[in-house]
Amino acid sequence: MSEHEPEGPSSVLGKLTIPTRLSPDSEAPEQREAKRQEAEQKKLDQLQRDRDNIWGKLLRDIGQRYAGVRLASFQAETDAQKRALAQLNAFCDSLDERTETGQGLVLTGPKGTGKDHLAISCLRAAVLHSGIEAAWVDGQTLYQEFRDGIDSETRERDAIRRYTAPKILLISDPVPPSESLTSFQQSVLWRIVDRRYRDLRPTWVTMNVSSGEEAEKRVGAQIVDRLRDGALSIVCNWPSHRKSAAIASPQTRTDAPRQ
Repeated sequence: MSEHEPEGPSSVLGKLTIPTRLSPDSEAPEQREAKRQEAEQKKLDQLQRDRDNIWGKLLRDIGQRYAGVRLASFQAETDAQKRALAQLNAFCDSLDERTETGQGLVLTGPKGTGKDHLAISCLRAAVLHSGIEAAWVDGQTLYQEFRDGIDSETRERDAIRRYTAPKILLISDPVPPSESLTSFQQSVLWRIVDRRYRDLRPTWVTMNVSSGEEAEKRVGAQIVDRLRDGALSIVCNWPSHRKSAAIASPQTRTDAPRQ
């Protein structure tokens, strides 16, 4: 090329310095680790928000009375209460494994002994700590829902799906207050419990009965057998918390200074 000949495009490009983008690999190891930890924390925060929302929806059905229940807040004073609490803490520590193998939870005993407090505390742990899909229903609402849908095959099918699909279902006291289940109620409960049993989906239940024999008599031996099979079964046979509180209240008022 002569001294006065214009330069071609290739010659010009050859003299340009083209900036290069730094690859992620060129970042310092501590920067990459910081970004990884930040991304991981965001995922965990979102996961916890999702679980909090799910529990909030469940709690609207259960009722605000149980918003603050925890195993740690259960007043265990007798040896039986302390044993039950230790068993339930161990149960919650292995919820993932127990749920995968279909192990349920059965709490029986007189009314007012804190069975729902204990069961709902475990349900809270399942949702918030283990991220397990769960549902709750009280027995009488369950029966009414099926009775309302008795003339609609679609509504009945939807109700069955709603209570057989979740990984865990807690039924609070499916036993009527002063009598045994009717044939209709037994049919409803059997269809749900048996379907869940066959699908290895744990059913948790609290029952106001004084013994296993009473449970079988009032609920049905086949249903109780399904509920108990492989489950943690605890008899909450201790004094009623509500009676104790009622007895203590007048004394508290008497001792209080007059206004």
